[in-house]
Amino acid sequence: MQPMLSSSAACQGARGRFFWTAIEYYFHRIVLHGELNLDPNAEADPDQLAKIFSAHTHHHVFMNQRFRIVLPLKECYLHQGGPGFLLSCLVLPQSVVWPLFCGFLTGSVFYDAVHLSCHFDDVLPKWVTSTRWFEERKSAHMRHHYRDNSKEFGVTAGLWDWIMGTLQAGEKGIQKP
Repeated sequence: MQPMLSSSAACQGARGRFFWTAIEYYFHRIVLHGELNLDPNAEADPDQLAKIFSAHTHHHVFMNQRFRIVLPLKECYLHQGGPGFLLSCLVLPQSVVWPLFCGFLTGSVFYDAVHLSCHFDDVLPKWVTSTRWFEERKSAHMRHHYRDNSKEFGVTAGLWDWIMGTLQAGEKGIQKP
């Protein structure tokens, strides 16, 4: 029975990591890039524009400030993650909740490390940053910053950009058939 439990936990952890990639894409595209949802013909609302800027646009403007890049712990983990975790505890068995939570948490820490490494060279070891995978993720993120911020929202994975049609046309990596 023990090996079955470990493989089940590993599967749930992988599901948590996969779930993280969807949350990462959703928050980056929908929540943090609210400027993409603005009606260009509507009258500007200074309060809404200030909220959008303070949410994420400041990162595109001040992207070399190390502590503006990482996920804010209080908002991400307590205010947003806490209620989701508690709800999961109520509706899912504990044998699913904890590995799923660990995969999700690992995904968020991995996101911070990869995102910081896209902007600063001293975060991850060279053997990670010299991989083809990392070079592709960094290139995609830099294209997001410098070429078109309405494309390539995935920092740790390009899967959701591929599914949602937000890959830059003609770039290397996952291609739509």
